[in-house]
Amino acid sequence: MLRPMGIAVLLALAPVAPGQVRKILRDFPHGVDALAFSPDGKILATGTYPSTAGKDAVTLWDVASGKELCRLGDNAPFGCSSLAFSPDGKTLVSNGSPEQSIFLWDVATRKVRLTIKVPRGVGGLLAVSPDSKTLAANGDGPPVRLYDMETGKEKLVLERFFKPIALVFSPDGKMLAGSTYNGWVMLWNAATGTLRGLLISHERIVRSVAFSPDSKTLYSLGEDRRLVVWDTGTGKVRKRLDLSKGGRTAYAALSPDGKTLAMMAANRVRLFDLEREECRPGVDWDHQDGRQRCLTFSPDGKQLATDSGGNPARNTVYLWDVPPPKKSRD
Repeated sequence: MLRPMGIAVLLALAPVAPGQVRKILRDFPHGVDALAFSPDGKILATGTYPSTAGKDAVTLWDVASGKELCRLGDNAPFGCSSLAFSPDGKTLVSNGSPEQSIFLWDVATRKVRLTIKVPRGVGGLLAVSPDSKTLAANGDGPPVRLYDMETGKEKLVLERFFKPIALVFSPDGKMLAGSTYNGWVMLWNAATGTLRGLLISHERIVRSVAFSPDSKTLYSLGEDRRLVVWDTGTGKVRKRLDLSKGGRTAYAALSPDGKTLAMMAANRVRLFDLEREECRPGVDWDHQDGRQRCLTFSPDGKQLATDSGGNPARNTVYLWDVPPPKKSRD
């Protein structure tokens, strides 16, 4: 059901050069804790936590026009803190803490097609496998659990040592990676649930992990201002990059081509060129205010969505034009 814009006012800016804000979604009544682009890049989903009786928990936006498409139901009265589109574009997954439920929305009809009842604490983290058949979920308590996306039945409980605070499937679907508060990174076999490796290099919290498009490399970004490049085959460190000159870092997103890492913290957004091993000059976007927790690239890598909000700042979402990467060195 389509509704007029209510919880947010969209400012569509005049055409701008790459690296500037294209659109601003603002005046959300609560902090925006989750962002997700649809696989075709046409829809941006936002999740607010908490929410106003659930009615603004999940909102869908048309990326091209910036108009609100709809708000998905009122079955998450306390808000939504995690979102994930299935790679086939047919399903949007959202959590509904603390109702102990995960909702699978049919994107075409915008109705819940499946509700998965989960143990208390599960659902704060969500990830969908590349074949759109498996959902990984975890939260404050129990281990990571894998669910069948068609039936909602539990498939596996993953072996673990610590509670993960980030989850991501490898593009080939064979691995699942999670990071922890103590700075460790866990790498699982997605088919068996066994732990392939416990990757230790960071000295502080690791909030962001990302696989390269070929699944052979894993990047982990820690609050120790260190980017660690792992070989997923051996579990060994390939590189440790000191990012302290770029300022404090906390959250990151890898571009679809695997060449750029967007980093956000301390009211700044920066782009780190993984080939040149340096931040792109001229990209130090400071339109952020308040706390920031999530960012994501559009599927074509040409836009970046970032959140900003929390007391006392205005709750906003920014859509940025991403400048193209420079040519590689000869």
